[in-house]
Amino acid sequence: MISSLLIDDILDRDPTTLTQAEKEARTREAARECGIEYTPVVRDLGNALWAKIEAFQSDTSPSPTNRNRD
Repeated sequence: MISSLLIDDILDRDPTTLTQAEKEARTREAARECGIEYTPVVRDLGNALWAKIEAFQSDTSPSPTNRNRD
């Protein structure tokens, strides 16, 4: 549930085009829907998740599961 709210439409939109305010709004909404108070710790976790999403999206190296076996 949280991941779908955070990355809703990411497949159609590069996450790096989201503004920091948009990312924070999505993190705030995900916390609210889960009944979690939006604190500095939650904000930092949200920022860390966005960084991982962006790193994953920009990773152009082939994943081990996509490699052909010899």
